[in-house]
Amino acid sequence: MIFVYNVLILCILIIAFPLYLPRILHSPRRRDTFRQRMGMSGLLEPSEKKTGKKRVWIHALSVGEVISAIPLVKGLGDFQDLEIVFSASTKTGFETAENRLGEDVSLLFYFPYDLIFSVKRIVRQADADLLIIVETDIWPNFLYEIRRQKIPALLINTRLSDKSFAAYRKLLFFAQTLFQTFARICPQSEADAQRFQQLGVSPERISLNGNMKFDQAQAKADACFLRQMQSRFRLEGKKVWIAGSTHEGEESIIAEIWRELKETFPSLFLILVPRNPDRAEEVRRLFTQKHFRTVTMAETEKDPSLIPDIMVVDRIGVLNDLYALSDLAFIGGSLLPCGGHNPLEAAVCGKPVIFGPHMSDFAEISQMLLQNRAAVRVKDGDSLLHAVSAFLGDEKYARECGKQGKKVCSENRGSTARNIAIIRSYL
Repeated sequence: MIFVYNVLILCILIIAFPLYLPRILHSPRRRDTFRQRMGMSGLLEPSEKKTGKKRVWIHALSVGEVISAIPLVKGLGDFQDLEIVFSASTKTGFETAENRLGEDVSLLFYFPYDLIFSVKRIVRQADADLLIIVETDIWPNFLYEIRRQKIPALLINTRLSDKSFAAYRKLLFFAQTLFQTFARICPQSEADAQRFQQLGVSPERISLNGNMKFDQAQAKADACFLRQMQSRFRLEGKKVWIAGSTHEGEESIIAEIWRELKETFPSLFLILVPRNPDRAEEVRRLFTQKHFRTVTMAETEKDPSLIPDIMVVDRIGVLNDLYALSDLAFIGGSLLPCGGHNPLEAAVCGKPVIFGPHMSDFAEISQMLLQNRAAVRVKDGDSLLHAVSAFLGDEKYARECGKQGKKVCSENRGSTARNIAIIRSYL
């Protein structure tokens, strides 16, 4: 199987690489990421283990997975006999790990492309005693090399969406071979556990430990940062609406309803946080072209005298703090079919949550919030306008919704501790 897979990879490289190369060469961000993931630079040498310590390699795909892994890294950091190294696949995921985990890990590096030479080099240099993959990011060459090196592997906080499950079912033998690499699989929900069993994973290798997102949600807001923001934008007495992790197309929908919201609630302040911070300038132009007073976060830092109605965030690592600053939150990636993003980051702060119809990546969590009256689902711009207006116009309603969100978070914690107990059994 691995031979056939690599033949296919080689064919794809021959066809696609000449087309993709110019984009790599003309983009410093792509170029740096590409070189490291190919195993050509930014590697781990020297990577000698600390004397007497076991090395645990934790891998997370992108921003959401990195954030999910934070309580796990913190929890494992309490054990003096462990050394933690951490990898991410995307640029934003890597930067999030730098900002949130830089002091908690011994090494931070990019996950390799699934090419034999890249995988072999980085696995060798990582020199791990145990591999932990958080949620997803499963690659045949990588898992083959992990198995060949006899490194125990765990897949934790994982889920199988309808789309992924259907794809694995079509390639059942291939899927069974991949999942055999893992000594233990810890899915988020009972539905996920049943799907893994249907893919041939024995019940003895499955531990239903819940969702670590409930544990990572209680991130403490930076009080100093909040005071600075409140002072800079003169937020005393104002209502703050945050749209977090928005995707292209969603900002246009928000722009369409902003004028009416501002007329009804003149003191309303909007914080827009694009999922990709590189889009911040594009989003700012979208609103300024409609004659809305809009600035980026960087602009306000250069000129604190700017007092806009809308701020577009052009950095990563501040979304959790901004949720704490807000009065209500819209969760991006949900009005368009992007799978949604984590609503718990806002819910744990006691904020009423709004999201669109596309929350497939957080189906269980979003349903739980809806059932407990901790969130509202909208379908388009008109219903978003109605939901935001309802929360802004009724403080009691908003407060009760936020209270229910905090309750859902507190009642479902504990997954991290259960996962750590399993991890310790393999060391």
